[in-house]
Amino acid sequence: MLSGFRKLRINEGLRAGTRTINLACMTTVLSTRGELAIPSELREQDHLKAGDDFQVERIGPGRYILEKVGLGNRHARLGTADDGLPIFVVPADAPTITSDLIKRLDVETP
Repeated sequence: MLSGFRKLRINEGLRAGTRTINLACMTTVLSTRGELAIPSELREQDHLKAGDDFQVERIGPGRYILEKVGLGNRHARLGTADDGLPIFVVPADAPTITSDLIKRLDVETP
């Protein structure tokens, strides 16, 4: 078990019984630039990397929920080709888009 973690037993609603989950209980500091650092143990456990997107929800005074969303740094962006025309620039590990894939998506899209 990672340091700073504790095990909690939670009720699973109407089902009889409980299950055990690991709940992180770690401290971080808000920087003068308004940034929070996620402890390295959590980043490693959840495979977080620079550029990952998060949603912050305020649930009450001093209480927040931080949730990873989207594809992080795998976003495509608009760029300019050598001839000056706009193009999409995608990460090297992005899936290849083929005409067959586009046809399949077109058929599946309502």
